[in-house]
Amino acid sequence: MENDIARSKEEKENDDVVETLNLIENDKSSTIPLDICREILILLPAKSLIRLRAVSKDWRSVIDDPIFVKAHTDKQLSSKAIIIRNSSDQPLYSFDLDDLNFAANGLQKIAASPLDYTPSGLSLLKAFPVSMCNGLILVGGKSWEIWNPLTHERLKLPRIKCNPNPEKEAIGLGYDYTSDDYKVVVIHPHRLHRRRHGRENIACQTHAAVVEGSHGPSVLLHGALHWTMFYEPYGINTIIAFDLGSEKYRQMPLPPLEKRAYVGVQERYLSVLDGCLVLSDYSQADSRDDERELYDVWVMKDYGVEDSWIKLFSLEDEDCFFCCFEFGRDLRPLAYMKDKTQIFLQHTLYRGFLIFDVKSNSSKSVEIHGLTGTLHAQCIPRTIFRLHDNCGVNGSVARNRRRRRMKRTSNMNMSDTNVKLLCERYNI
Repeated sequence: MENDIARSKEEKENDDVVETLNLIENDKSSTIPLDICREILILLPAKSLIRLRAVSKDWRSVIDDPIFVKAHTDKQLSSKAIIIRNSSDQPLYSFDLDDLNFAANGLQKIAASPLDYTPSGLSLLKAFPVSMCNGLILVGGKSWEIWNPLTHERLKLPRIKCNPNPEKEAIGLGYDYTSDDYKVVVIHPHRLHRRRHGRENIACQTHAAVVEGSHGPSVLLHGALHWTMFYEPYGINTIIAFDLGSEKYRQMPLPPLEKRAYVGVQERYLSVLDGCLVLSDYSQADSRDDERELYDVWVMKDYGVEDSWIKLFSLEDEDCFFCCFEFGRDLRPLAYMKDKTQIFLQHTLYRGFLIFDVKSNSSKSVEIHGLTGTLHAQCIPRTIFRLHDNCGVNGSVARNRRRRRMKRTSNMNMSDTNVKLLCERYNI
């Protein structure tokens, strides 16, 4: 039964395709033109392609071709593979959202398969989500590396000078289309103190966490990394985008958020749903007249256009939805289901997963079979992007143009502030 749960119908169909291709390849009397072979292979999931690289030299050359890798990666970006971190166990687990089929009682159990390999640096991070790009994950603590969960390849990064804390500083991995390069960006706040002999730049003052890296990792969209920025003493409340091509900051317009006079707790998180920027806004009022808890999810339909923000759904503490989970501050939208009116969410505090129906304002619980303890999850595409081949991050072609590690200091022009953001950019 568990095997039936773990293996989706799509996986079985893909296995049939792989088996057929193997039979044809082994049949010396039949041949498939490489262009037709390519069109077939590009439709297969990344996991199958890893196996098929061993069929023949011709197939391997097709699968490893940089153009094929990029085309296949673009197709896989819409896939909905969920990787789960279990705090009580070191291995990571994964499952596909398409495997979910609900029973009549609305409760679904799904088996998650353990990943074959987990990098040691991941244990230093308390929880998912972490920064990722094109199926590559940025992990680490004292040292940082890029890791592909599917191919098990990893690439150690140069030492980051300030030894950033992912809970207090903004760290992001992104792809720059203008230079065909992957970049790691670290933004950490500096305070400029006035002294008798002028200004002194105090490095690594991480307690002045201007960039709210603790509210989630960077979000990569349209060639830029995005973070939420909220610093009440200076009245800063915005979304910051760092363009990987121009290496300049810009501010993104916020949705028309509800203004509350006395807010005890307020947290905001960014994510991406179906290629659109998403802002989750939780607030808990702290006054006699207003003690409500509100949770709003906004979607920017047209990137960069303020008027394109629409409210996907809104919840209050009296909603029946909160009866099961009590709080909305720990809800995280992970992905759309096949029906775009349903959203797969995680509740980090209560270790739960659920599917929320926007139209009916109802939810269904999802139980991960065999996993206990605190669970943290992230939606990530499975890609065949190589870290050490010609088409990879550290391949022979890429390596020639990425010899230099560059550092850059960028100033944000904000009125009435003495806060300077230092950005270190590393070509990899």
